[in-house]
Order: sequence, then structure tokens, then C-alpha cells
Amino acid sequence: MLQLSLQFSCHIVAFLPVYLKWALLVLETRLLPTNHQNLMLLAEKGSSEKLASQIIQPIEREELEECENFLTRIRTKNTEKRKNLDRLTQTLDVCRCASELMENELMPCLSEIQQIKNNIKELKTGISQHEASRRTLMEKSEDHNMKIQQLQEIFLSKQAKISQMRVTWNGKIEGLKGENKLLIMSLENIMQSKTEDEIVAPDIVNEQNEQDKSVLENYNKILCA
Repeated sequence: MLQLSLQFSCHIVAFLPVYLKWALLVLETRLLPTNHQNLMLLAEKGSSEKLASQIIQPIEREELEECENFLTRIRTKNTEKRKNLDRLTQTLDVCRCASELMENELMPCLSEIQQIKNNIKELKTGISQHEASRRTLMEKSEDHNMKIQQLQEIFLSKQAKISQMRVTWNGKIEGLKGENKLLIMSLENIMQSKTEDEIVAPDIVNEQNEQDKSVLENYNKILCA
């Protein structure tokens, strides 16, 4: 809009001489033919006295005044247009300075802002990737926790079975101990009441005793385990 106004004002200033020539031509053509050449010659010689001595009709004077008023109006308009042109020139200078300021100061700032936006975008992308990795790790952690819980349940179940087996083994060992005591007591009774024939064969009795001791040792090992 400012550029169009400036161009329009420049066109007006450029055509001002044409308007002035046209006004002078109108002034010359509207004078009476009889006095036209004399008035032009007198004006060129600068003889105001001779010009005053010429007979000018009231109509001619009125036309001259009208032409002078017309020229005055044109000069006034020309002055206003020159002022407008000066204001437009100042505005154009301000716009030019603003444009240079934008190129020298604002454009680097805009470039820096764009770089910051790109960095923020990259950071957001990195954060999204880290969030995805974190979710994956959380899922794996939950899976591991479930497996650990399952292993704990299996361990507790095995431990309960082992405890039950120990109770069973302890009961069996206690029973074997009782049976062993009974066997020992029976052997002692037998040894006390054995006959001479039985004494002749002590090896058989000793072998039986060794077998019984071996059984007792095996039971003791199982009990200690």
C-alpha cells in the first residue's frame, strides 16, 4: 500500500510541469487575439508601464484573474503534494531502516528461535523413545516379578513337601529305632538263654549282629541327612 501511494505521488509530481504548461496554454488561448502578441512581447520585455497603458477589458481582466487563481491553486496543490511526497519519503526511509533492522537483528533471532524449536522437537522425540524403553522395561520387570512369584510358590510347595517327607522319615526312623531296640533286647535274651549247641556256632550270630548294625547305621545316616 505504501509503495503504491509513493508511485502515485511520483507520477503526480512528474506530470506537474505538464499541468503548468496546460494552464499557461489555456491562459494564452483565452486572451483576445488582438492583444495576445502585444501582451506576450510586453511580458518578455518586462515593461509593466506599457502593459498598464494597454486597454484591458473587464472581461479580459476577469479571465486573467481566474487564470492567476487557477495557477495559485495549482501551486498550492503542488506544495501539498511535495509535502506528501516528503512524508512518504520519510515513511519509506523508516520502512527501509526497519527492513534493514529486521535483516540484521531479527533474522538471526528468528533463526535461533527456529533452532530452539528444532532442539525441542528432538528432545520430545528422545523423551518419547525413553518412555517407550521405560514401558518395555516395566513390562519385562512385571514378567520377571511374576516368574519370581511363581518360583517362590513352587519353592514353598517343595519346602512343604520336604517338611512332610521329613516328618514321615522321622516317624519311620523312630519306628526303626524302636524295632532296633526290640531286636537288641531279643538278641540279648537269646544270648542269655542260648544252649551249648548255639554257642558252638557264634559266627552265625555275629554275622546277624553285623547286619543289624549295618541297618542301624544306614538309618542313622538317613536321620542325620
